[in-house]
Amino acid sequence: MSQLTLFDAPAKLSRKSDPITSQKSAAETEPHVNTCEGRMLAVLGNAKSPLTAREAGSECERLNPDHEADTYRKRISKMVRDGLAFEAGERRCDVSGKTVTTYAAKERR
Repeated sequence: MSQLTLFDAPAKLSRKSDPITSQKSAAETEPHVNTCEGRMLAVLGNAKSPLTAREAGSECERLNPDHEADTYRKRISKMVRDGLAFEAGERRCDVSGKTVTTYAAKERR
């Protein structure tokens, strides 16, 4: 067994040794996270040009108002780490008005 570093993400959100309430909570949270990432990936993939995280989050909220835009926006860093999206440059964000990084979905093969 190898020790995880500070930057390694565990494969699951709970351990066998966690209390049953923690395991249930993790089981309920995991599909939510995957759904948000999937929606962000779909929005980035369907965009004609790269979007900022706030623009993509706002579009996800417009299409699926069950979560706020920030819930979606926060997923972008993990998506980049996991190789699902990449940084595509910088420009002024239509939502915040600030110059920020834009993102695009990596092509699926």
